[in-house]
Amino acid sequence: MNSAEANAVRWSLLAVATLAFAAGAADVARWRQDNGRYLERIRARYPRLHALIEEAADTVARETT
Repeated sequence: MNSAEANAVRWSLLAVATLAFAAGAADVARWRQDNGRYLERIRARYPRLHALIEEAADTVARETT
């Protein structure tokens, strides 16, 4: 794993950890908006990692409503 990949994984872990503070779908939507630029970068370069992040966000949005 090169340093760019390692950074992507670290950012992704931190991003998913911050989802734990979401109190509902509105918080997840705001999280997606705040992190949109990074999410797009991850999606373009690491689609599997992006899919895992999105799955986590969808789960949090669904389970906190």
